[in-house]
Amino acid sequence: MENNKTIKKINMELLEGSGKASYADGDIIVFDNVRDDHIHNLVQLDIVMMCYCAKGRIQLTINDKEYTATAGDFIICPPNTILDKIMISPDYDCRFIGLSHSAIQRSLHVSKNMWNMILYIAKNPVIHLSEERRPLVHQYYELLSLKLGQTQHPYYKEVMQSLFQSIFYELCSIIQPHITETTMETGLKQGTLLFKRFLKLLSQSDGRERSVSRFADELCVTPKYLSTVTKIASGKTALQWIHEHVTETISRQLRYSDKSIKEIADELNFPNLSFFGKFVRMHLGMSPTEYRKKIEKEEL
Repeated sequence: MENNKTIKKINMELLEGSGKASYADGDIIVFDNVRDDHIHNLVQLDIVMMCYCAKGRIQLTINDKEYTATAGDFIICPPNTILDKIMISPDYDCRFIGLSHSAIQRSLHVSKNMWNMILYIAKNPVIHLSEERRPLVHQYYELLSLKLGQTQHPYYKEVMQSLFQSIFYELCSIIQPHITETTMETGLKQGTLLFKRFLKLLSQSDGRERSVSRFADELCVTPKYLSTVTKIASGKTALQWIHEHVTETISRQLRYSDKSIKEIADELNFPNLSFFGKFVRMHLGMSPTEYRKKIEKEEL
């Protein structure tokens, strides 16, 4: 990639704000085509992107690797994927579907097998459908096209969400046979990688985030799965790691900064001084004021 380019993040808010979606409900968004300017060169996805190519050809770079999709192919990209050098044929016809992190987590329980599937997609973002699968997937495409025009249906949102869920499960059934023993072994190794990524995010948070769910969303896994992997890799849960990191940050601020206790609480995103005081007392065994006095005595 060219270093002088600016990476633009593509998220739900940006896409919905474009006003060009055929459907949007906060968790799912659909576009009839990707040639519009809201999907441009060098973007980083903050959504799960699925794109079915009904006709024509698209060539693009996904995480520095070049891929080509033609009629009957699916492109699936998890969050944090970087797209670049997008070239589309004049006759290109596709359906673009974006899913939020929460939409995926509500649809599927992230088991070990699902994690392996995500790993496979990350390495193989273009899914070439077999001749047997193409008619069924194209029927989904036609059904989606039909339902997009039936906005007056009394249960429109419920029907659309069920349809998207069916499409996603259908894709999972297509991908499942490709999950080999080698992929599963890689998946076990990826547990360690996930733990390292979690620690990196934890470090970058500077003690401002205390929710396992928020870190899990960033990593596109469930909180339960993140805690399980973290426990296996380190012997401690994700919440224990978070609390230890926040406690160390608070201790450092109280010891080395001249900031008031309120300033520290505000900087670390605590809702109020009372909540901050309870957290400090629980993890340091005394109030913030008492802790500072203790440090002052130790330094005399």
